[in-house]
Amino acid sequence: MCGIAGILGPNVDAGRVRAMVDAQRHRGPDGSAVEMIATAVPDVRLGLGHARLAILDLSPAGRQPMQHAESGCWVVYNGEIYNHRDVRADLGGEFRSTCDTETLLAAYARRGRRCVD
Repeated sequence: MCGIAGILGPNVDAGRVRAMVDAQRHRGPDGSAVEMIATAVPDVRLGLGHARLAILDLSPAGRQPMQHAESGCWVVYNGEIYNHRDVRADLGGEFRSTCDTETLLAAYARRGRRCVD
């Protein structure tokens, strides 16, 4: 089961997010990453981290935190969307990975909060 971490606030330090991910290394031995994301509020950043346990897509394309290129939305996610192939078929378009995380991002980018319906 993957490990996820996040901090939102003023002067967020990537080292703190990295320490959170490192503490969860046992949950995701297949890789880890940290992304620091600017917000619209000056000096406030979002730090997202992920310790990866690769299950659906073993390639680097399934790496998280993941960004949806068109919308700019970011996600760090731990879970499984069992019907994600059906959701992809409904969404159409092209995907660069075979992981459900990318499906979640695409659905959110197109449907907003209604994506979970």
